[in-house]
Amino acid sequence: KAERMRSVLQAIANSRNVTMDQVVIAWLLRHPSGICAVMGSGKLERLERAVDSTRLLLSDDDWFRIWIA
Repeated sequence: KAERMRSVLQAIANSRNVTMDQVVIAWLLRHPSGICAVMGSGKLERLERAVDSTRLLLSDDDWFRIWIA
């Protein structure tokens, strides 16, 4: 299951020229339950990528590809 998820996330990240963690954060922020992503990193570059992921808009197809994976 983890390998399938990683494969889907990497494919979406590659197609959008972003990182997998940015795809995950974008997915969480679009979740209908209103998930609030909490960053547990003190590394500035990871926090900057997290902020950048708020501008990443996943298509319905990509969102559901992740859900199904």
